[in-house]
Amino acid sequence: MSSVLPLKDNRRALFAALLYSVSSTLLNLANKVVFSKASFNFPWGTIAIQNIVSLLALASYLIIAPQATFRLDFDLLRRLVFPMWCFCLFLYSNANALRFVSLPVLTVLKSFAPLGVSIMEVLFFKDILTKDAVFCMIMVVASNYVTAYNDVEFSPEGYAWAGINVASNIAYLLTLRRCLSENYDSVQLALHSTLVSSMLIVPISVVHGDFPSLVYSLLETSQKYDVQRRREGTMPLRDLCSLALTLHCHRFRIFFFGSGLLAAGISISTFWCLAETNGSTLSFLGAMNKIPIVLLGSYLFESHITLLGWVGIFMSIFAGYFFARSKVPKHMTPKSTQEQSPTMDTIETQTGRDLDSENEGDSPRRR
Repeated sequence: MSSVLPLKDNRRALFAALLYSVSSTLLNLANKVVFSKASFNFPWGTIAIQNIVSLLALASYLIIAPQATFRLDFDLLRRLVFPMWCFCLFLYSNANALRFVSLPVLTVLKSFAPLGVSIMEVLFFKDILTKDAVFCMIMVVASNYVTAYNDVEFSPEGYAWAGINVASNIAYLLTLRRCLSENYDSVQLALHSTLVSSMLIVPISVVHGDFPSLVYSLLETSQKYDVQRRREGTMPLRDLCSLALTLHCHRFRIFFFGSGLLAAGISISTFWCLAETNGSTLSFLGAMNKIPIVLLGSYLFESHITLLGWVGIFMSIFAGYFFARSKVPKHMTPKSTQEQSPTMDTIETQTGRDLDSENEGDSPRRR
């Protein structure tokens, strides 16, 4: 895989990891703003525009980058079709879950995905689970029970969408592992996967009626916002998020279109970071990224979480961290580290969404 910036190896790896972490954290927060807005319920249209913005950003990079090259690979497009169908369901269920479940709790519920992936890999790919991994999986189940039992904002509909989200995520990752058997450049993978998802999602959004309604809603100017804007002056970030959730305003549009740019950033940074470091590094980043997402999500969106709920949340974070550690090979040489296949955590984020903090350390093997 080619690098993105001509820097020294250590600086390049550090910058790639930083870009990945920042992009994924901001993308989770931006998606919470976009999909939680009470009067803005256009999930298919929103996902379609996010894909288009991400696709344009990636195409712009290919145009302005001096060493960037692109070759349309129809075989890769064909391989990605079925995984992207699963991914479309993942995006749609995630959008609906964000409307009913707080960001910290949803982050914990999504930790069921690596359990399902690990079990499926044992059954179908003959992978091996260590005792440490099994113990961490039990911790994840326990943390989810504690969190859900003490969730004061419990929503059956939200939890149902979260369950569909986890199931579609597992299906996406397993089919992607089955379909991708070669190494591809990071930008090539990001662009091809975004292109396939756009070709699937845009027609769905048009048929569903979301796309035209969404465009009209974004062009609509709110008189209430104009009055509020004259009064507010400079606002704290927390109040800014609250305002964006309640009004049709320019700030909401910034969150809306910014999520597409962040999607492009995370698409490139995922495989860039993998090329400069290894899959285990991405696993740790995915596990540790839960901390800022949970804390910022709770503060900015005023989530109501009990003390025991926080206990369950941090149990999940620690379980995810140790689960990622348990999946690292005990004796890994530098060469094998660089050639290690992408983890499930890294593969799932190639399409550029808020999937990065869910699966810590499930490593697919190239066939």
